[in-house]
Amino acid sequence: MEEEQKKECKHCYNFKRYYIKRAYKFTATEIGQCYYKNEIVNKDDSCDCWEKRINYRDISNKRVCRTVLASLLTEIAAIRETLENEN
Repeated sequence: MEEEQKKECKHCYNFKRYYIKRAYKFTATEIGQCYYKNEIVNKDDSCDCWEKRINYRDISNKRVCRTVLASLLTEIAAIRETLENEN
C-alpha cells in the first residue's frame, strides 16, 4: 500500500518554491511563497489551507482528463450563470 502523502507545504498546490540562480543551473531553496496565506513559509511547514498539487504527468490519462475537464466546465457554467444573472 502507498503511504498517504504528508500535508507539507512542499506538496501543496499553493506553494511556489524560491530558486537561486547559479552559474549553470537554478538551485532550490528551503523556503517559498504560500499564495493562499500570502507569506513566505518553510517547505516543511503545514497548515489548514493545504491543497493537493496536480501531477501533470497523470493528465495524459484519459480518465483524469475527463474528470478535470468536467470540474472546469462546472465552474465555467457557474460563472456564466452568475454573469447572466447580473445583466
